[in-house]
Amino acid sequence: MIRPLGYNELYQLARYTTDQYRGTSVLCRYEIPVNLRDKNELTNTINTAVKRVIASSPTLRSVISGADTSEPVWIQLHSLDLNEHIKWATFDDAVASDQAVRATVLEQLSMRFWDLDKRPGWRLVVMQHATKEVLDILFVWNHPHADGMSGKIFHEHLLEALNQLPANEPQHSGHLTMDFTDSSVAFPPRIEETVELTLTTPYLLKEAWKEYKPTSLFPSATDARWAPIQALQYKFSYESATVSETVLRKILHMCRDRGTTLTGLLNSLVLVSLASHLEAKIAPGFMSSTAIDQRRFVPAPSEKYPDLVPAKTIGNYVTVLYHEYDKVLLADIRGKIARSKPGCLSEDLLDSLWAVAKRVRGEISKRLEMGVHNDLLGLSKMVPDWSKKFKKDAKKPRPLSWFLTNLGVFEEGLEAETGNSWVRKRAQFTLSTETPLAALLIGVASVRGEDLVFTCTWQDTVVERILFESLMMDLVKWLNQIGGE
Repeated sequence: MIRPLGYNELYQLARYTTDQYRGTSVLCRYEIPVNLRDKNELTNTINTAVKRVIASSPTLRSVISGADTSEPVWIQLHSLDLNEHIKWATFDDAVASDQAVRATVLEQLSMRFWDLDKRPGWRLVVMQHATKEVLDILFVWNHPHADGMSGKIFHEHLLEALNQLPANEPQHSGHLTMDFTDSSVAFPPRIEETVELTLTTPYLLKEAWKEYKPTSLFPSATDARWAPIQALQYKFSYESATVSETVLRKILHMCRDRGTTLTGLLNSLVLVSLASHLEAKIAPGFMSSTAIDQRRFVPAPSEKYPDLVPAKTIGNYVTVLYHEYDKVLLADIRGKIARSKPGCLSEDLLDSLWAVAKRVRGEISKRLEMGVHNDLLGLSKMVPDWSKKFKKDAKKPRPLSWFLTNLGVFEEGLEAETGNSWVRKRAQFTLSTETPLAALLIGVASVRGEDLVFTCTWQDTVVERILFESLMMDLVKWLNQIGGE
């Protein structure tokens, strides 16, 4: 045994075992070096680079024992067969390749991870296109092993490994079994082992009221009653959209000038879009959540963990922050929408949009200033049985309309004049749905100097497709409007 699962890992494991969440993924597109177009050499190079990443990532070479018990633990593997984790796909139809990639992402996110006590919860799909000039590499994983930022870290390690492989590196195409020694020494610690998760009495009382109040007597105007929870069938869809690098650069500049960030702006754009398509009587207010990376709060290096580098560590160091948008705010926004040209952001509406974006950024900044004090993760120690709680939550009104998580900017890689380096050209962050939580899940990522890519996932039969399509069209149109000013 390496160690028991931590608070965050227990939470994520229960989401999985109750089948309320399937997986998370990061897809990156890589330009293949001009001197590496032979299929066998290419396969060997990818396999060797993946081996290096796995060798430096203990959670990806460990399994979970007792997943259905109250005390699951991490167990180290002595060997791992990468044939069980890496799959190759070739798309010969250049016209239909993008749809094939989309279908692959959806298929992989819908698939379960079996034998949790025998096989680490991750998969890699390497997709080669007809042009043979690029590879799409999809990393998909079970959340107990890693958080969203870990997907970015995985691809950073992979790109580094690809560009550091010497030309004479011994590569054996059929030998994909890795042998390990003791993984416990380098295994990433639980955040509660490194820093105290302090809670105040007023905060505890406030959260207890939210948890135990009778919702029939005290309904919340921000609940997503327009998207009732349906737990009988786990089926979802997703779509992606892009915004050009030129527009993105202008948007980021405008965000800085207005005291906000892209995350703040996207939250406010989703708010305005949903407010324009949902009537006040079914959606008088909204609540959303934003993912917060907590690696910055992990003290490192430390005496106990001298080699720990949180920013480069694959593990679970994430929390969420809630944002509430009340009836007064929504009434004001809907009034401005009614006075605006259909589908366009008027000056009045833009003023409200930037104000909300700045407020969201302020809430995130305040959360970061507080560190792990009065954080939702600290409440986890008071939940003895997450599975039982999740089943109970599924009978309540849905609290969140959307969840937004932004992985930020991926570096493009080491572009050399000779063309013999691997270069990253695109990044896409896609999540499966969380049945009782947010109705919409929005993942955001970009590669430096390339287009912004955002995805939106929704549960079939819960969110009407016309609403989702309207939201995606609004986001693209309005981002281009803002970035074109």
